[in-house]
Amino acid sequence: RQDRAYRQYMTVMFVFGSGNLMFLAPLILIINDQMPVSQWQQILITSSVPLAALPLTVGLWAKLLDKTRIVSYRAKHSWSFVVAIALFAMAVAFKQVWLLWVGGVFFGTAAAGGVLGWNLGHLDFARPEFATRYMAVHVTLTGIRGFVMPIIGVNLYLAIRAVAPDMARFSLFVPFTITLVGALLFVRLAQQIKREEATSTRT
Repeated sequence: RQDRAYRQYMTVMFVFGSGNLMFLAPLILIINDQMPVSQWQQILITSSVPLAALPLTVGLWAKLLDKTRIVSYRAKHSWSFVVAIALFAMAVAFKQVWLLWVGGVFFGTAAAGGVLGWNLGHLDFARPEFATRYMAVHVTLTGIRGFVMPIIGVNLYLAIRAVAPDMARFSLFVPFTITLVGALLFVRLAQQIKREEATSTRT
């Protein structure tokens, strides 16, 4: 309540992270239901390929984070998740299996930057003696959206499939839209912080 900047960061993070955590569970269902992809390919696309991309790209994100504050970092990094989820959404909407593989690579790359931001971001706001308390808030909010959003994503897909089966494959555009809104909010927040810092410097 006392830290307005961190409160704003957590609010935007909740929106952005909700989209990220919403899409994967329905993606697996859609692949199973509507795409000619074997089980071992599903595992590679949704798990193995992203995990392989993570250590290969985390160093690039580390260099970016080292040069800037967390909100500015998120304003740039968040677009990698937007692209990854867009690729998955288009892959299932238009039944293009090859796009699933590209999406897996982009998702792993985005996750690599997300791991850094998630673990270190609160340190831009917290004094050392409050670091664990700030992280506890972050972990709690992540847990809430991690519990709720996959359930919402799956039930949204199932509801659309029950009413309009041909339209169900487009359901991933909902988490894509949420993630896109989160990315735009990060850009706006970064610009706001930049203006406030410039004003405080002049005064």
